[in-house]
Amino acid sequence: MVEDSIRREECEEGYLSRAELIRRLRDAEEELKRLREGNRLLKRLAENLDNELKRYRAQPFLQETLKA
Repeated sequence: MVEDSIRREECEEGYLSRAELIRRLRDAEEELKRLREGNRLLKRLAENLDNELKRYRAQPFLQETLKA
């Protein structure tokens, strides 16, 4: 607290209070959580699309009669 007050009085450039650092850290953690969830969702969607593409590509070969 003392260092915080001294640095604020000296107008030290780039100095952030402990409360501000905690707030920024919490915001960054929340954003990271949202981004990880979005990344997880995109990976699942990509896997689903890959599986669907494989199924469509294999479909002509799985038919009983192949046209020459």
